[in-house]
Amino acid sequence: MWSWRFAAPFLGVRQPHPALLLVVAKWPSSLNSLSLIPDSFGYALLVSVRVGDYSKRTCLMPSKQPTPSPTVEDFSDPGPPSKELTIGEEVVELGREINANQYQICVKAAELVPTDEWHEYRTPALWIAAQLDIEPCTAADWIRVGQAIQYLTKIDAEFAAGRISYSKVRALTRKATVETEEMLLAIAKERPANRLSAALAKALGKTEDDNDRDRRHHEDRSFSYYTDPDGLIVGTFRLPPAVAKQIIAAIETLVKLIAKTPADQPIF
Repeated sequence: MWSWRFAAPFLGVRQPHPALLLVVAKWPSSLNSLSLIPDSFGYALLVSVRVGDYSKRTCLMPSKQPTPSPTVEDFSDPGPPSKELTIGEEVVELGREINANQYQICVKAAELVPTDEWHEYRTPALWIAAQLDIEPCTAADWIRVGQAIQYLTKIDAEFAAGRISYSKVRALTRKATVETEEMLLAIAKERPANRLSAALAKALGKTEDDNDRDRRHHEDRSFSYYTDPDGLIVGTFRLPPAVAKQIIAAIETLVKLIAKTPADQPIF
């Protein structure tokens, strides 16, 4: 008695493989058994027959191996290999992220004003300053810029897209109107931020008459001061030239008097 084993397709119980039909047709009385056994490909049909003094066991295997998951090859251009950023490039990237966040914070700061979230404080700027531990003047500028870009739609679009910086937007929103924003925006794209205010003033001086200029100067007047941590008073003002000259002259006179007065003597 001996046995042997070979692999052949298993097409299913309802569709037997031709090799099985051959065995059954040729040796019908010698068919001992049929059994389904687990195998590395799933299951195998084991056929056992006896012919004369020989016993033959045939294993009919599945016709198909398990189909592997398809592999999708990406033939797109991978582009140039990535490289590590230099310190300078990292600074620029982080600065761009800050600028993008700056737009959002200006918009949200302006949206805060009509709410009641800040009413425990005197102004919304003071509330923002307290929450973020920043200077109130910084928060006030966020609100001012956010309110201005609500009607200066061209500046708003450029700021939102990151094509102009917060520093430029802050200067633009001090001077631009709906009628002049397109012209001033073009100037802002050509000038660096540290020279923009002077360029804007020069451009406006060519397009407005004396009455328009005086009205703008009057509307833009401001004066603010605060006590520095070391006890000294720090102040800034924005005034029409004619008024500012008189104040500057008075301050210079006072400074000269203070310089001549010994520290242990009263100034007045």
